[in-house]
Amino acid sequence: MSESTQEDERDQAASATTTARTALLAVAGTVVGLALIGLVVALVVVLVRYDDVKDDAEQERAAVRDAREAAYDLAVDMSTYSYRSVEQDFAWFDERTTDDFKETFGPSVEDSRSAAEEFEIQANAKVGRIAAERNEDGTVTVLAFVDQSIKAGDRKPNLALARLEITMVERDGEWLADDATLHNPGEL
Repeated sequence: MSESTQEDERDQAASATTTARTALLAVAGTVVGLALIGLVVALVVVLVRYDDVKDDAEQERAAVRDAREAAYDLAVDMSTYSYRSVEQDFAWFDERTTDDFKETFGPSVEDSRSAAEEFEIQANAKVGRIAAERNEDGTVTVLAFVDQSIKAGDRKPNLALARLEITMVERDGEWLADDATLHNPGEL
């Protein structure tokens, strides 16, 4: 073989090797590029999911806060009334409770209204502490520590310490009482 033929063969071999290396580098580059794209997509998915979880947690905290605030106002209103303004003072019953609550507690509330008028009862309440927890069914259970001063007629006021547990449910953007339990201080 002549020298030029050998050089041609070497050039062809070198060219083939260069082409093979170029192809290999192109494939490797493509694989690395796809892997990077996959990592970026995975990172975006994780960040979006984290943001969703964060939004859910913020909504959860807001719901519990709103239910707690509604229950606070309700606990004060339930425990504060005067024989002079019974209709106004018991308006909470018609306005801020569910039908189930009304059915369960209607007779008791009516008895309280009648007793307030008959015995000239005046009751004032203050909520000291309040805690709330979201339940799996979406309701919020609120525990309110209520100090109530009750005066009947000309008698000296009595102080009643109670713990009021209220189950709040959201209806049309408003938190309503769905159930309630009155605990004496020693019961909890």
